[in-house]
Amino acid sequence: MIGSPLYTRAFKRLTLPAAARLRLVLRQVQASIDQNGFLQIKRQQFYPRLPPHADFLVEFRKQVRRAFPAKSLRAYARDPAQPQLAELAGEIHLFRSYLDWQSIRYIRTNFSGQTDFKKLQNYGQLFKIKLDYSTSARFHNRYLLNKKFSYPQNFKVQVDSWHRMSEFILEIDTQKFVTEWDVYRQLTNQLIDSNKNTYPLSVLSAVANTGSFNFGLPKGRWAWLLKFNDTHQRLDVMHPTDPQIRRWLLKRKFRTPSSYRRQGEYIDLIVTNKDFASWQKVPIPNRRMVYLDFRRFYQQSLPARNRGFADYWQQRGNKVFNFSE
Repeated sequence: MIGSPLYTRAFKRLTLPAAARLRLVLRQVQASIDQNGFLQIKRQQFYPRLPPHADFLVEFRKQVRRAFPAKSLRAYARDPAQPQLAELAGEIHLFRSYLDWQSIRYIRTNFSGQTDFKKLQNYGQLFKIKLDYSTSARFHNRYLLNKKFSYPQNFKVQVDSWHRMSEFILEIDTQKFVTEWDVYRQLTNQLIDSNKNTYPLSVLSAVANTGSFNFGLPKGRWAWLLKFNDTHQRLDVMHPTDPQIRRWLLKRKFRTPSSYRRQGEYIDLIVTNKDFASWQKVPIPNRRMVYLDFRRFYQQSLPARNRGFADYWQQRGNKVFNFSE
């Protein structure tokens, strides 16, 4: 099965070019793109105990970077001079969602905890993995066009603190994973119902804000070390076409908040493991007011980086607001 210890050893020993290795995995799951631009897999071949930090995922990610070394994945997908590589680029982009599905399934199945976040923390403790909160969740806090942005509803956690290849988006209030896989329905033929018209808009926020596996290296707080590393931008941000359902949501139904660095409405509340607990202490009716002050505090501190809500609360928030009465 894909990702098992035996499979991983065999995958590493292959002498095939990187693109051929990737095609081998896609053929194994019988992957194909349907009429709605959704990647369907006909054979579920993932090793059930494949964790988000697995050696196989590290190796698979490496082969993606080798197969697409120079241009953006989107540019490869549009290159008429290399039709086979173009097709592979589109399929590999969509395959990220299944790697994300496996990571979520692994955490939910193998760890105890009242919430997804607690299960994720227990996973980190068991494997002595430091969870990373430093990469922005702005693109995972999209909101409906007919609504106004209030404050971030979701935060991002990546595994591990250095590689940051597997990511999890969680609701701040419920501590539940935000994932497209909690929305999609499986048809009687075991394929995914990819028709956007069969889902009410009220449940599709998780599709607009879902997490995904990273082929490149998100910079996060290590941006100063990774000045010349453009892999995340090339392979994950400048990507080929999304499924129709997600394209429709992002173009017609949801808006991405603009960054506070450009005088926009968005700043990450949670960038360290201390921020979550600090924010939970703020009563819900007061959160909009506190968030605006938090955002203003860091806008006035630019170009200094956002050190998170706990740092703000210690420096200013607990002196300005008193919720103990």
